[in-house]
Amino acid sequence: MDTGGPSGFRNAPLTRTLVGAVCLTSLLWLTGVIKPHRQPSKVLLLLAFPQLGSLIFGPALLYQFRSLERQSGTAKFASLVGMALMLQYLLLLVPIGKELPAGPFPLIFACLTLFLIETPAMQHFSIFGVRLTEKVFTQAAALQLVLSSPRSALLLMAGGTLLGALQHFNFMGMRDWKVPGAVSGRLGSLLAPLLQGDRQGHRTMVRAPQSGSRTGAAVQRPLGQRAAARAPAVAASREGVEQLVAMGFSEEAARVALARSNNDVQAATSLLL
Repeated sequence: MDTGGPSGFRNAPLTRTLVGAVCLTSLLWLTGVIKPHRQPSKVLLLLAFPQLGSLIFGPALLYQFRSLERQSGTAKFASLVGMALMLQYLLLLVPIGKELPAGPFPLIFACLTLFLIETPAMQHFSIFGVRLTEKVFTQAAALQLVLSSPRSALLLMAGGTLLGALQHFNFMGMRDWKVPGAVSGRLGSLLAPLLQGDRQGHRTMVRAPQSGSRTGAAVQRPLGQRAAARAPAVAASREGVEQLVAMGFSEEAARVALARSNNDVQAATSLLL
């Protein structure tokens, strides 16, 4: 079950690039286009999964964590990605007697730590009296990734978990770190075609009132504008707004949806989707 917010990569261009790069490099390795017996480049070691099981669950988890980029912004999320890849590169250089496997394990487990701690649960249910949230599916996918990866990957996973914990507790102000402005500008220019679709905003189709020759005509209006003409009966709760904004929705749309659903976050999410 998806708790990453709206489907797709809207407002998450860096996550889209990462998922695409991981899938492409992994497939090139698995299909033999890149020969495994040759010394792979460091970029390949940082991104590619040479095991099929890891390739199935790794990109799926990265896609799930797109809510972290939406919540913190691409510049801050890029800082976390850079730190995770740098940590992985340094660990690959350490002679520990056993070769570490390829694949972005530190990045995935740093994001997993932040996701489990900071992303609010949207749905709750019970199985045999045990109360669970939809995050259990993310935990199950992470467990499958662990089981399908070599044991030597545990060091990379532990390093990523530690990095995520340091990020959560804002060690040395890490939560405010951003990639340099020059790098942000360069990435923005490279990803501009990908961002064009994200700037349109979240829109919902509504039908215009019947009047004259325009009877039954359909128009597109954002959710916030659609409900602006009528005052909400209930004031949106601040906590609910923060949860929905963290899922990638605009603050205006979140307030309107919460007002219409009597501050029921789950119902508000259904309206926005």
